[in-house]
Amino acid sequence: MNMRNLVMLAAILCLAASSTLAQTASTTATQSAPSAEPRVELAAFPQPGKLTYAVMRDGDRIGSQIVEFQRNGDQLLVLTSVKIEVSLLGITIYRFVHRSEEEWKAGELARLSTNTDDDGDKRVVDLRLVDGKLKGNYNGQAKEFPLGMIPASFWHPDSMKQTRLLDQVKGRNRQITVKDLGTETITAQGKQLRAHHYSVTGQIKREVWYGPDGRLEKLQFVGKDGSEIEMVLR
Repeated sequence: MNMRNLVMLAAILCLAASSTLAQTASTTATQSAPSAEPRVELAAFPQPGKLTYAVMRDGDRIGSQIVEFQRNGDQLLVLTSVKIEVSLLGITIYRFVHRSEEEWKAGELARLSTNTDDDGDKRVVDLRLVDGKLKGNYNGQAKEFPLGMIPASFWHPDSMKQTRLLDQVKGRNRQITVKDLGTETITAQGKQLRAHHYSVTGQIKREVWYGPDGRLEKLQFVGKDGSEIEMVLR
């Protein structure tokens, strides 16, 4: 496995849109506003608890993603932890570790803090809601985004109503197009279940399935080397 293919695996983490998997657009410190869409009522969704996903490559497990939801009144804290390791002949040849905190207040993203170790490359994003905008930095570079941006972590079903998502690994605005493919039967949680399938193209390319309650059940895409990468709820 060459390094180019290993870097491709990093796109799995947090389901962010890594620049190695998407065509990077020219971005500025001030980003244009996302399209206005009705929001899922975060007062009822998601419920407090922890979700564990297995990250697979051609059927072999290469890592995991854990998403924890904590509630305090109208505040929702989403903690995401991702760890990916690729080994060859018993030796780890690629490692990816990511942690993020999303703080939501009254249904809007109020803070985003992420820390990523991309096989030795450090990436830090720190954004906070100030004067009606998300302001902060990525690796010390000033960043600003409009109110209403949703991170590309995909736990939020309203991600499928957007034309732009916030890349929480590199603090960038990613353009997407979403196609609704309807309901179908998938395997997740060790059983068959009905889930709504969406196809995401553009600067993020994903096949995404949400359960009847809006919970992310499965995510999938094809790597540049033709391998199948998927994340499935356990």
